[in-house]
Amino acid sequence: EDDLPQLTINPPIGWWKRNAAWSINFLLDQYILPLRERDWGTIRNSDRPMPPSSFVIPKLSLHYYQKAVERAVYMHCRFLMTRVACELEIFYQEHEEYPEHLDLLGEVPLDPISGDPFVYRKTKDGRYILYSLGLNEIDDGGVVAYRFPEERKSKILINGDWVWRYPMPEG
Repeated sequence: EDDLPQLTINPPIGWWKRNAAWSINFLLDQYILPLRERDWGTIRNSDRPMPPSSFVIPKLSLHYYQKAVERAVYMHCRFLMTRVACELEIFYQEHEEYPEHLDLLGEVPLDPISGDPFVYRKTKDGRYILYSLGLNEIDDGGVVAYRFPEERKSKILINGDWVWRYPMPEG
């Protein structure tokens, strides 16, 4: 065992620093600042600048940056919809019906995608549907659209709306 040569790769420290600096600037310009401004178009932009070929680390991790941001936005949106759903349930307990409009609840969180109130409507059966426009920023009428069967597992949807249905229809 001791006769085997040790294969370690120790690139020059300058190479690591240049990769790290490019990654930090890239994250700041392409993800963090647009998140602050709710600029979803920039975040989802497939034409964003690609790292030069010598920047291996950012090239390998670019896909994961995108997925991490999408997951964070989705989870934040679900959290806010949960808060609105709780307000809807409180309203229901007090009035024995859901409100016609969200503004009857008072101040409720806004959809982080559009910056407007979440889309809400009562259904014919006395329940409601509440949703965000999702990453495509298009009102698909509360329709969840899976492009591929495996998207059902990931729960992150690029197409379609992010829907909160409660209570779930019986049957």
